[in-house]
Amino acid sequence: MQRELAALLSSAEEEIVAQWSRDLKATSFQGYSDRPLDELESDCRQCLQGYIAAIGEGDQSKLRRFIHREVRARISQGFRPSEIARKFCAFEPVAWPLVAERYSSSSSEQASALARLRQCVTSALFEFSDMYETASQQRVEEYMTEVETMNRRLEEISVRDALTGLYNRRYVMDRLANEFKRAHRHNRPLSLIMLDVDHFKSINDSYGHQVGDEVLRGIGLMVVNQTRTTDIGARYGGEEFIAVLPETHVEGALKVAEKLREAVALAPLHRVQISGGSEAPVHCTVSLGVSSHRPDVADMQALIHEADNAMYVAKRTGRNRVLAAWNLSPSDAVALPVPVTAPA
Repeated sequence: MQRELAALLSSAEEEIVAQWSRDLKATSFQGYSDRPLDELESDCRQCLQGYIAAIGEGDQSKLRRFIHREVRARISQGFRPSEIARKFCAFEPVAWPLVAERYSSSSSEQASALARLRQCVTSALFEFSDMYETASQQRVEEYMTEVETMNRRLEEISVRDALTGLYNRRYVMDRLANEFKRAHRHNRPLSLIMLDVDHFKSINDSYGHQVGDEVLRGIGLMVVNQTRTTDIGARYGGEEFIAVLPETHVEGALKVAEKLREAVALAPLHRVQISGGSEAPVHCTVSLGVSSHRPDVADMQALIHEADNAMYVAKRTGRNRVLAAWNLSPSDAVALPVPVTAPA
C-alpha cells in the first residue's frame, strides 16, 4: 500500500500543493499570509516530495533535508515552533480527502492509508522538534558569543583614548599601580617615560586643530611601534603621553626613549596642502623624561613625579631631548607638586 499511496500523492501533486499553499496563506500568521504564493507553493512542493519519498520508499533523507533548511530559515525570520510546525501539519487535511476517495471501497484500507499519512506527519514533527532544539541551542550559543564580543568591545572602548587609540589615563594608572607593587615587592626593574609634544600650540595655531589631532595620532602610533607588546603606552592628557616599561632597567628605558625621540623628529606626522596644490610635511619634536624604580621611591606617584620633572627640564633646556631623572641636579628640578592620590 505504501507505494500505491505514494503514487497517488505524486499524481495529485499540483492539486495538493495549490490547496496546501492557499491554506497557509489564509492563516492569520503574517509569516505565511504576507509571503508570495509562489514561494509558499515551492516550499509545499519540496515538503510533499519528502513525504512521498518517506511513504513510498521509507527514505527520510529528502524530508529531513527540507526540515533542516526550513528550521534554520524560519528561526532567523522569527517564526515560533508552532508556526513552523503548521506547515508540516497542514498537509494532512489537504491530502486526506483524496486518499479517502481513493480507498472508499474498503474501510480497512482507508484506515490504514490514513494511519500511514498520520505516521509520516508525526515522524516529520519529531524530526522537526529535534532539529529545532539543536538550531535553537546554536542560536543561543551564537547570541552568547555576540554578547561576549560586544562586552569585550565595550570594555576595550572604556580603556582606550578615543583620539589616538592608545590606552587612556585611568587604565595606565591602574596598570602602573600593579606593576609598581610587583617591582617593589620582588625588587624587579620598572621604568617610566613621560613625553610631551614641543610647541604643540603653534601646530594648532598654524594648521588647525584637525592637523593637531593627526599629529597626536601619529605620535601615538610611534609610541606603539617603539615599545614592546608587554609595555603599556597611553595618552596621559592633552599632548602628553606615558609609557610604562615593566622589567626594564635604566639603560633599556633610555634607549627606548631615545629611539622614540628620534623617530618622532624624523618622520612626517602629517601632510598639509599648500599653494599650487602640492603637499608639505608636518614635523614636530618631543621632550621626554625617564624615571626608574628604586627601593627609595616611595610610590608610583613619586615615580611619575620624577619622570614628569625630567621631561619639563628637557623642555626648559632646549626641547627635543631625553633626560633621566637620576641625572638631574637639585638646581635642575622644576617645582612640580607631588600628587598624593591617583589622577582621575
